[in-house]
Amino acid sequence: MKTYTAEEVAQHNSASDCWIIVEGKVFDVTKFLDDHPGGKKVLAKMAGKDATKKFQSFHNDAIMQRVGLPMQIGIVSPTPKL
Repeated sequence: MKTYTAEEVAQHNSASDCWIIVEGKVFDVTKFLDDHPGGKKVLAKMAGKDATKKFQSFHNDAIMQRVGLPMQIGIVSPTPKL
């Protein structure tokens, strides 16, 4: 699985190129935007960002396993502690 920095994910911040981070995993949700039950805008607003808190407030692990995992493209590299 490829590793990305948060900065790399942040570059994918539009409806035509929409990546999000959930629980340290990177997802390309671009093709899922129109199918998202909560609407396209919900995901597009989180494009390029860590959506973990938003995701957890609406979804459970079963949703991630069934819907999310096929869209996972990598993980986020840990931020070094100073």
